[in-house]
Amino acid sequence: MRILISGSEGFVGKVLVANLLASAHEVEGIDRVKSSHLSYDLHKADLKNEILLDPSSFDLVVHCAAAKGDWDISDKEFYEDNVLATENLLNYVRKCEVKKIIHFSTVAIYSRDVTDGSESTKIEPDSVYGQTKLDSEILIRKYAEESGIPTVVLRPSVIYGRDNYANMFNLIQQLNRALPFQINPIGITKSHVSVRNVVDVVLRFSDPSYSVNGLEIYNLTERPYYDLNTMISIICNELQVKPPKANLPIWLVAVPFGILEFFGKLLKKDTGFTLDRLRKFSSSTHYTSEKLWSKTGNQKYTSESELRDMVKWFKERKK
Repeated sequence: MRILISGSEGFVGKVLVANLLASAHEVEGIDRVKSSHLSYDLHKADLKNEILLDPSSFDLVVHCAAAKGDWDISDKEFYEDNVLATENLLNYVRKCEVKKIIHFSTVAIYSRDVTDGSESTKIEPDSVYGQTKLDSEILIRKYAEESGIPTVVLRPSVIYGRDNYANMFNLIQQLNRALPFQINPIGITKSHVSVRNVVDVVLRFSDPSYSVNGLEIYNLTERPYYDLNTMISIICNELQVKPPKANLPIWLVAVPFGILEFFGKLLKKDTGFTLDRLRKFSSSTHYTSEKLWSKTGNQKYTSESELRDMVKWFKERKK
């Protein structure tokens, strides 16, 4: 197949490109970053600007490009990289012949107060990232309805895996310090999904024989739905450190987190400690994916094996 991927040099994009090339597909990418070691056709372009590529024919378009994170990203950047980028991609797609679209949204479009979320959960983002991703998803949904192109919207939770330095890396790094305390995680469920399971889901939907009826929307999280203590236990076992025993209340650590965040902004350096990260870490994010796994079958890789594999990578990179 001939496949176009936006954000092809990002974390998910790179793994997806590698898997598609290994399956002998013809891949084209669009990204503002261009690597010097490429085995596919990459167009260096910033999606916040009009796409000037010649119209073409694609069996599949996968929209991975997005701004995400909780450090040093302005509201304007979120809008440009999530909403405006989607508008420009769709304007280009309108000129092309496209058979199927897969769009990456996020569970951040749901309220953080949700403790057990399915696709029918009330949509109520409480962050600029979540709102701009919702706006982006709405654009995709409208285009799917007007064009009739089979479209899959995936709403992943925290994506983790080798070469990723985001939430899961921060958790592993903290636990590796073998501190005797943790921050109030009792009873908290933290939805997550490994990049290999994400890519495997995309590969299943990309198969031409895999039927997509109009617009289909799915949460993308791994089963079983581990609580945070179970994840900590698995990670500590692989790190060969003792799990923390004492639980510190949120109010006790809010002040030092706030101070470290203040100095980080002053020095324009991410200290790893912000009040928003503290709030996210200490809140439950339980999003279920029963609809997805009923459609596609069971996930290919187990959560435990993927968590352990990331810890192995974490230890390898320190050598």
